[in-house]
Amino acid sequence: MKEPFYIYAIIENIGGVPSNDIWGFDNQKIIFIPHRALLVVASNISLDNFDNLDVKELTSFVLIHEKVNEALIRNYNVIPMKFGTIVEDKEQLFNFLEETYPRFLTALENIDGKAEFVVETLWDEKKIIEEIVQENPEVQELKQKAESRGRIFGLPIKIKLGKLIFENLESRRK
Repeated sequence: MKEPFYIYAIIENIGGVPSNDIWGFDNQKIIFIPHRALLVVASNISLDNFDNLDVKELTSFVLIHEKVNEALIRNYNVIPMKFGTIVEDKEQLFNFLEETYPRFLTALENIDGKAEFVVETLWDEKKIIEEIVQENPEVQELKQKAESRGRIFGLPIKIKLGKLIFENLESRRK
């Protein structure tokens, strides 16, 4: 009988299995599966995919996935797995780890001593677009053409204008 595992993350195996006070899906404690210098952070799961879940159930699973990774990040270098990563059994898990082992080791070395920050920026959309129009002659010209050609005939120009404004917003974001 196959025993599927949900994979939350990969962490470095620094000697033994860590103490565990992190809860995953179905209100189960997560498990650590050792593989050479790695520990797979996982839990048993009865699902084989998330396709048939309603929005509320899916949201609950996504939040648990995120909470597990947030708890791990407090104490470990973490390579989070994409939401929905399920392997059929330990054999498939170990095959996956053998294929990716050097990349995981390199990734863990590269993130050692680093921190992750989430920065949120709020923009006044109307104000920033007005600034782009004032600062960019090409945007000004396209805006005038679009306004003069009317709703239907100006549509291709409006599309080009939208793309240009988007490119300007992206360059400001960086």
